Amino acid sequence: MKYLVIILFVNLFILACTKTQDKNNSSTLKSNQIDINDFEPDKILEIPVINLPKGNYANFNLNNYTITGKVDNQNFKQGLWIINNHKTNDLFKGVYENNKKSNIWIYSHNNKINYEGEFKNDKKNGLWCYRKLYNNQIKCMNYTNDTLYGLAVHSQADSILIEGGTYYNGLKDGYWKTYYKNSHINAQGNYTKNLKTGWWQFFCQNGKLIQEANYMQNSVSGNFKKYQNGVISEEGTIINNKKNGIWKYYNTQGKQIRIHNYDE
Repeated sequence: MKYLVIILFVNLFILACTKTQDKNNSSTLKSNQIDINDFEPDKILEIPVINLPKGNYANFNLNNYTITGKVDNQNFKQGLWIINNHKTNDLFKGVYENNKKSNIWIYSHNNKINYEGEFKNDKKNGLWCYRKLYNNQIKCMNYTNDTLYGLAVHSQADSILIEGGTYYNGLKDGYWKTYYKNSHINAQGNYTKNLKTGWWQFFCQNGKLIQEANYMQNSVSGNFKKYQNGVISEEGTIINNKKNGIWKYYNTQGKQIRIHNYDE
């Protein structure tokens, strides 16, 4: 798994792009682009809280669970624990240190790993990977004390990237990219506290530019450029979701054909 993640992180910044003509003349985002805001991990099944008296347990049955583990004289869970819900085929496997989850934990469903990662003092730390069993997608991200920090990638299991970028304090922050199924780039730009900010670029599936725009708090604000078949077709300024000031329009060869002042 770690080798897969390293490959994904490298590919995130080196994949090439090339794509088709967009015939829609609106200045809004096109419907064939992926929503870049869908990257949070799936809600994961919580590890069951099992309270047992001191002792060593091997395949101990409790309600719907079969449990293997140890409870010491202070009633602290210690060492390797395996918790199997034989009714739902959910299995949890990991280490306790003084009643706190530690080291690598794995959750699997029907003998297929759904997520795995490391705990320190009962909190997620380091690399965690989640697999969507129904569509074989993988999300890998880094945690510090239960909070998302650093690089994160979302991919198909065959290493085809869907999107990737960085988190800070649990929010998207920094450079992000999304990709089409053919591995060509869809969109790229920066987030600040989960909101698009600064200069963003959007592409068609053959890699040709659709539009470029400046964002403030997730809305287009300032310079805007639109392209047809990779050739600029119009450019100007957008303020409060409206065209503002001087706008320039171009023909299919990129030659300027008219100017319009939206302030008049």
